[in-house]
Amino acid sequence: LWYKGPMFRYERPQAGRQRQFHQIGVEVFGSADPACDAEVINLAVTYLSKLGFNNLKVELNSLGCPECRKVYRNKIKEIFKKHLSALCDDCKLRYEKNPLRILDCKNEYCQKILTSDDVKNVINADFICDECKQHFSNVKNYLTSLNIKFEVNKLLVRGLDYYTRTVFEVKSEDLGAQSAILGGGRYDGLVEMLGGTPTPAVGWALGMERLYSLMQAPEEIKLDYFVVSQDTEAALKTVNELRLKGKSADFDYGARKFTKQLEKAAKLANYAIILGEDEIKGNYYTLKDLSSGEQKQVKIL
Repeated sequence: LWYKGPMFRYERPQAGRQRQFHQIGVEVFGSADPACDAEVINLAVTYLSKLGFNNLKVELNSLGCPECRKVYRNKIKEIFKKHLSALCDDCKLRYEKNPLRILDCKNEYCQKILTSDDVKNVINADFICDECKQHFSNVKNYLTSLNIKFEVNKLLVRGLDYYTRTVFEVKSEDLGAQSAILGGGRYDGLVEMLGGTPTPAVGWALGMERLYSLMQAPEEIKLDYFVVSQDTEAALKTVNELRLKGKSADFDYGARKFTKQLEKAAKLANYAIILGEDEIKGNYYTLKDLSSGEQKQVKIL
């Protein structure tokens, strides 16, 4: 299923994030098959490609099952214990609540700690069980068969604690450092956690405001015709006839001076149809090409 609508942040909004925002999401419930992971990632890449984003790649990681995470969590706590005093205030809280979130911290001091050899050795260790390894291997194989560029990023944990196994972000290499456009992953335990029947699931979401800010402004589409006239009845009738023929057309309400109407026409349309007193009496109109300035008289049949 897919959805679109307003969302509200419970936590303190960070810079560039709003208390109320709008989100598009895609979810697949009922299957633990790694093909579902690959399919929702493929859908994300296809969707963004259709919107004009180029050089897309997927950053991918596996957090393993709850048992894997428990082992990894303990290893992370152990290795960060000696760095605890140097961590930012947020990461000190994460150390107690969810130490994996430390890997996602953007604080420059925490980033330096993440590059130290002892921490990198733990992060790069292969902690997931054989079943989770096979699941992750299948996801990667499916993405390869779909010709989707991906890169395994061991620091990718995502911001929500319910993710299991596959987590991912889709990025555009054209956008520089802040390149992530959408993210998601598998959350096989979430439905049960909320009181439902155990139901595997995988999906992704993106913020529409961020998406809009990253997209190129659409090319302005001008009207085919703008009718310039101080005779509202004649203008209204001409615009209606043009629209019935499938042309886009408009006119100026209020019958302002010709110069003002022509200024408006030049901004909004490709051609101006001028209907002055002489034109109406002579049963013709003056057609003006607003890009070249050329004019010609056209007999009204």
